[in-house]
Parts: sequence; structure tokens; C-alpha cells
Amino acid sequence: MKTLINIFILFTLTSTALFAQKNQTKDYKVDSFEKIELSGGYHVVLIQGNQHGVFVNGKQKEIDELKVYVKNNTLYVDNHKGKDGHNETDKTSMVVQITFENLEEMECAIAGNIESEGLLKFNSFELEYTGVGKLKLNMEAKDLDVEVTGVGSVEFEGKAQTAKFEGTGVGSFDARKLLVRDLEGTWTGIGNMKVNAYNTCKISSAGIGSVKNYNDMKDN
Repeated sequence: MKTLINIFILFTLTSTALFAQKNQTKDYKVDSFEKIELSGGYHVVLIQGNQHGVFVNGKQKEIDELKVYVKNNTLYVDNHKGKDGHNETDKTSMVVQITFENLEEMECAIAGNIESEGLLKFNSFELEYTGVGKLKLNMEAKDLDVEVTGVGSVEFEGKAQTAKFEGTGVGSFDARKLLVRDLEGTWTGIGNMKVNAYNTCKISSAGIGSVKNYNDMKDN
């Protein structure tokens, strides 16, 4: 009997702990935006649709600490916590799903992964990525301008008419699956940049890093 009671108590405690750890969700109603600024620690999924919205899945405490709002046509998502006047970033398992109609600029300074769900289509798109994690996007763009710093990896696929890539820091930049007509690329630091340009390609590197065009055309 004592053994059965102990098993029952253990089962009750385990069930309570699992229930307490269960993820919660929150659907944020936001105004329209064409720019995004991300900061803090979480994972991001980008979706292009016919509306604007933010849907979050995570622990209740994580959701409570998250700030989501739109100001001056820019969506801000942030879960920095200030201590003694300093900001700290805690990486969590929280997933932030962002739906947009049209996007022109995005600044990312997060500890976590960023990925696209389906194909993203842009006219002119500027991306500044400073973070720890993996950035993976499938996209089509007329003009693409990307600046990468920090530690992490970048992986692009799709196509673009013109692209300008700049990378510094430690990490990798793989755009072999992104077919670009006219491209400029520079890499400074440790790591490498891999591109795929078929008309014009101007590339350079400094330090230990390298840049290589994986198309059959000759580099200019």
C-alpha cells in the first residue's frame, strides 16, 4: 500500500510539473507595418499573407516579458530585461510567428533562429542581421541589401535581380541557392561567403574569410 501511495504522489507531482510547463499562446492584433525590428532571445517564423499579425507560442512568463507593438510603420518585438541599467538577452524556446503583407526593412539582433514559411516576395528589401543562431530565408526580390555581423549562419534561396552582401564577424553566409543577376559581395573576418551570380559579380574578402561565386561565370 505504501508503495502505491508513493507512486500516486510521484505521478501527481509529475503531472503538475508538466501542466505548469505547458506552452501558452497569444495572438497580437497589430497595425500594418513595412519594417521589423527584432531584439532579445526567441525564434522567429516569417509568413507573407494578406494581413498583419503576431502569434506567439511559449511559456507564460516568456510571453508576459515580450513587448510587441507598431510605431512609425515599424513592428517592434523585444524581450530584453534591464538589470542595473543594462540590457540582458535570455534565449528561450518561445516562437514568434510574424505575418505581413509587404516588407521593406528588417533589423535582427536576437539569440535564436529566423526562418521563412513559404516563399517571401519583396520589391526592395534591406536586412541587417546581428545575432546568434541561424537565418534561413526563401525569397524573391528585385533589389536585395544584406548586412551581417556577429556569430551565426545565413542561408538564402530563391532569386534576385540585384544584391549587395556585406559580412563581418564569425560565421557562414551561404547564398548558393539564391540566383542573382548582378551581385556585389564583401566578407571581413572569420568564415566564408558563398554566392551564385550569373551576369555580373564583384566580390572581395579580407582577413581569414573568403568569398566565392559558385556560378560558372568568371568573377569581375
